Amino acid sequence: MTNNIFLYSKSNKTKYKTYKIYLYFKKHNKYNIIKLGIYNSKLNIISCIYYILLKYLKYGFKLNKNIIKILLYKFKCYEFKFKNNKGNDRVVDCV
Repeated sequence: MTNNIFLYSKSNKTKYKTYKIYLYFKKHNKYNIIKLGIYNSKLNIISCIYYILLKYLKYGFKLNKNIIKILLYKFKCYEFKFKNNKGNDRVVDCV
């Protein structure tokens, strides 16, 4: 079974287009949809739940090109904060 993550785009009522990121996968002949976040390219607003997205990538989900571009942009421009097992905050620069 192949799982895919698609970029669903929907323009809002402003002049900017907001991209909503959803995870689509088939289970028991039905598609389950999980909202991962939003992305607005004109305003450089990224509000994605990346740890969820990366968790699905770990289990072999495939990305389309637009999602890869967004992730690469996020890795280049921002820092990630995440908690390790001891509960301490650690900051990682992804370049």
